[in-house]
This record gives sequence, C-alpha cells and structure tokens, in this order.
Amino acid sequence: MRYFIIACVCIAPSLAVADEFPPGFGGWAYNHGRLHESGAVDEMRKKSPKDCCRGEGECRESHVRWDANNIPSAYIDGHWCPIPSSADLRFDITKLPPDMQAMVCAGHTTQYLGERRTVCPEIFCVAIGGGV
Repeated sequence: MRYFIIACVCIAPSLAVADEFPPGFGGWAYNHGRLHESGAVDEMRKKSPKDCCRGEGECRESHVRWDANNIPSAYIDGHWCPIPSSADLRFDITKLPPDMQAMVCAGHTTQYLGERRTVCPEIFCVAIGGGV
C-alpha cells in the first residue's frame, strides 16, 4: 500500500503539466482569427524582416518558456519545441490580445526531412506578449 501512495504522488505532478493548456492549444491556427482581428498578424508582417505570417507557416496562440540555459521553447501541438536562433523573436508586437502570452508562426508538426519525421515544426517567428 505504501508503494502505491508514493507512485500516485510521483505521477500526479506530471499529469498536471500535461493538462495546463486547453485542448488544441498551440495547434495549427489556434485562435488564428483573434490574432488577425487584434491586428497582431499585420503588425508582425510589418515589423519582421522574415517572411512571417505570409503564407509560410501559420500563426497560432502559444506559450513560450526559457530553460536554465536561457533557450526559449514554444508549446506547439502538445510539445515544447526549441525556438531556433534563426527565428525572429519579438517583444515589440503591441497588438497581441492582452490575455495572450505568445503568438508563434510555424509550419505543420508533421514535417518530413528526408527519411526523418520531426515532432516540432519549423518556427519562423514568435511574438511575446504580456498575457498569462
């Protein structure tokens, strides 16, 4: 009985992490309409030197965190995906809805690179806001 209680205590925190976002959060076009309505997509198009939100990839609401080495990752399709240094990481997109923490423009999760399937899509640009 004591081993069962320890197992429950160890597993419970990991289950809570899996449920921290609503279903579909960070997925292809999640809250895409709100991002267009707020003007965040147009603002990103104007400010980014990259081809963000212009048909290459899709903008979606997401969440960004930094690891102990100060490397950012975005939550995309249920996975924490490292944001490459080649992506345009912006803190000056002022038109994100106030309850949104980030907007990520990225490709589809199911990409194929030769014979290798990737879990994380290519990330083109990220806007960090003040929400949540």
